[in-house]
Amino acid sequence: MTDLKLYFSVDPAAESDALVSSLKKGLQSSDVVEQAEATPETSRLTGLEIYAAISLAANIIHHGHDIIHDTKEIIDDSTSITEVLKKLFAHVVDMVKQTPGVHEARVDVGLRSVPLTQLTDADIAKIADAVVARMKADPQPTT
Repeated sequence: MTDLKLYFSVDPAAESDALVSSLKKGLQSSDVVEQAEATPETSRLTGLEIYAAISLAANIIHHGHDIIHDTKEIIDDSTSITEVLKKLFAHVVDMVKQTPGVHEARVDVGLRSVPLTQLTDADIAKIADAVVARMKADPQPTT
């Protein structure tokens, strides 16, 4: 199940296979990501774009303690999902800064595509609500 989709604008001269591999590895290094897939998309006017489909981890450490919540417990708590998304987005913004050839990461907020660096708390809350709705529609198995 894909909980979230990100889009990375990259330099058209960059080696797409290397960037895909680097972005996938970087996304999977986050403790809130269970699985990430990255795929180069067709070139656009702004250059190559890499699409990443992310599944959030079913087990999430809450507030730095060893309290594990399974997905069924957190799907009703969009505040928990909001915190997870903030952590993920901060991780991705740092990844973009450290990955040569990647210009920015964007996420869909409703019908708008917004750079992660320009997300507001209201945007993140809207994304969290959408993630919770997808999790309720297709819950992941608990461990």
